[in-house]
Amino acid sequence: KYIAQADPKSKIFKTSRLNPDFIHFDLKEDKTWNQLPTADYTFWTFPATPFEQVKKFYSQWGQSLGHLTVVGSTSALKVQESNQRVDEKTELDLSQDRVRGEEFLRSQGATTVLSSGIYGPQRNPLDWVKKSMVGKSQKFVNMIHVEDLCQILYKASQISSKGSLFIASDNKPQMWADIIQSWEAAQLVKDVAPVESSRISKRIDSTQSLQNLKINLKYPDFSKAVIQGL
Repeated sequence: KYIAQADPKSKIFKTSRLNPDFIHFDLKEDKTWNQLPTADYTFWTFPATPFEQVKKFYSQWGQSLGHLTVVGSTSALKVQESNQRVDEKTELDLSQDRVRGEEFLRSQGATTVLSSGIYGPQRNPLDWVKKSMVGKSQKFVNMIHVEDLCQILYKASQISSKGSLFIASDNKPQMWADIIQSWEAAQLVKDVAPVESSRISKRIDSTQSLQNLKINLKYPDFSKAVIQGL
């Protein structure tokens, strides 16, 4: 939708493993590869794994993808200590097969966008609280609204320098305990219990990416966006 608005003359193709309305494509099934059209720009939105299959696919079809933008996850950023500040220069965790695949594609000239947690319509964080998927922990959370993510992806795809890496995050890490307390005050949830988080916490600094891409975030504060209604 964002690309159609930003570039109305573009012809957009979508792939899926299951949706019959889209081009059938599955990285793990070589026989589906020849159904892909030649494109000027491609957005790779699924995990770049298994690694050997990623290399095989790219060696055969990479030239037909045009400018490739790979959507990764900020879980790729290697965290050494709790609440560590991380940014575009942080070491990547190459023990993850997905990260190795993403880095291979970036070595071939792809642009990588590491996305923090995504929220928006049909992905309401209040549901996570109500289902006890998250609670009042001291863990920092880093989020990006889907509309802002689309803006970042589109602008990243227009970057001419090969092998660029950007971070998609609202640049405002907040603790779950503080976020949920603000939602309780707004009467969106109530009586949420404190919890201990087993996952290591990090604080994402996406200043450089937002500046380089000239991004004006529509949703600069995750906590307030939920209160205001996504």
